[in-house]
Amino acid sequence: MQATPDQIFIVAQKYHKEGNLRQAETLYKAVLSVKPLLADAWHMLGLSVFAQGRPMEAVENIKKAIELDRHNHEYHNNLGEVYRRAGMLEEAENHLKASISLKADNTDAYSNLALVYKARGDIDMAKLFFSKALQCDPKNINTLLNVGSMYQVQGEYSDALECFIAVMTLNPDNELALKGAAYCMGKKGEYNTAAGMLSRLTAGKPDMFRDKVDLAFLTLRNKDFRKGLQLLENRLKDLPEIMEGDEKTLWRGTSL
Repeated sequence: MQATPDQIFIVAQKYHKEGNLRQAETLYKAVLSVKPLLADAWHMLGLSVFAQGRPMEAVENIKKAIELDRHNHEYHNNLGEVYRRAGMLEEAENHLKASISLKADNTDAYSNLALVYKARGDIDMAKLFFSKALQCDPKNINTLLNVGSMYQVQGEYSDALECFIAVMTLNPDNELALKGAAYCMGKKGEYNTAAGMLSRLTAGKPDMFRDKVDLAFLTLRNKDFRKGLQLLENRLKDLPEIMEGDEKTLWRGTSL
């Protein structure tokens, strides 16, 4: 028995969710060859090709979805986000505002619009739209992380820390929140607490070399010299290739 287009579309979405993007793309196109007016298929095809690094192709596909269903707030939000990531901020702003006009409590669109203003350097407007996003959904982890990151870059460490801690109350092991909170604590001179957070972050993760080096330096800043030096020594043991190679190829630093 031959599968129907609707059944194929369901399988395509399953592949998409699992990260099998090329298979998903092939099936979305198969569906559209039979049902070219299926807006959801154009939208999902756009998202799949965007995830494969083809943003302008994604734009054209999601535009077709909008032509078929102009009142779908999700289509406008995702097209706006594709434009934002492609650096086309004016187009991004237009579609994100369209998404908000179609759904007033649109957390994702408010947050993405805030990122547009942040990219333009308009921090006040970014804060305004992040605030609107959090009014819609105070527990939205992505928004909280974005706001924390923005405050961190601006040097407003207490406000950034508040956002990262809010994330950790929802997801205690969130790596971005732990890393951001540790950085802010360090900047505030709370070295012991910062070291504790980095220790949680890096425990059992030997590949997190950079973060473990940061942990070693925080430990030294906290005047625990024996432990800090031991941590640094352990990090050098993790990368034996640093000491390998002939003299000409060993990295000596840019000023040497």
